[in-house]
Amino acid sequence: MWSFGCILYELYVGYPLFPGEDEKDHMALMMEVKGIPPRSVLARSSRRKVFFDDDYNPIITPNSRGKIRMPGGKNLYALMNCSDKDFVDFIDKCIEWKPEVRLTPEQ
Repeated sequence: MWSFGCILYELYVGYPLFPGEDEKDHMALMMEVKGIPPRSVLARSSRRKVFFDDDYNPIITPNSRGKIRMPGGKNLYALMNCSDKDFVDFIDKCIEWKPEVRLTPEQ
């Protein structure tokens, strides 16, 4: 469902939602829109220490152009510039951090 939400966003806007240049930038882009993942999600991640310190705080690093992306710094509604609130909400629910809360194909 996460991928489906990203594809819908790209079809609507015309460019990828998370166009990271490497995996650290990709994670930073996701956190910029969705905020920091819940601790319960991070605790299950085998690669958590690549992106987060021992206290589960994100390791903030600039990308190759020196841009620093802050968690929660961007709003999906503003990024999409879409008047259809239900469509934006649908995409937002597709890209929910917690898999158990994220929309399912059956929904």
